[in-house]
Amino acid sequence: AGSYGVSTKRDLSGLGPILTIGLFAIIIASIVGIFIQLPLLQLVIAAGGALLFTGFLVFDLNRVANAQGATQGQTIMLAVSVYLDIFNLFLFLLQLFGILGSRDD
Repeated sequence: AGSYGVSTKRDLSGLGPILTIGLFAIIIASIVGIFIQLPLLQLVIAAGGALLFTGFLVFDLNRVANAQGATQGQTIMLAVSVYLDIFNLFLFLLQLFGILGSRDD
């Protein structure tokens, strides 16, 4: 998925607002999930978060590929964005596999 963000000639900057709305939805669903302990809701949040941060990873790698003439500060922020995308994707995948791999015998 990340290679698509780097290799495409399309400008994916239009995905930013959509991904941000998705992030707010995941945050709100997670807060609701704290109070309502539904396994299906936790599964949906984990799967949605994994898909969302895959989208963020494609979006940020596209920004890196199109960042000609970026200053040192902008380059650092782009690197931090990609790092956080990978980190959050890893956490949501761990949560998803933990839910799917748990056994209630």
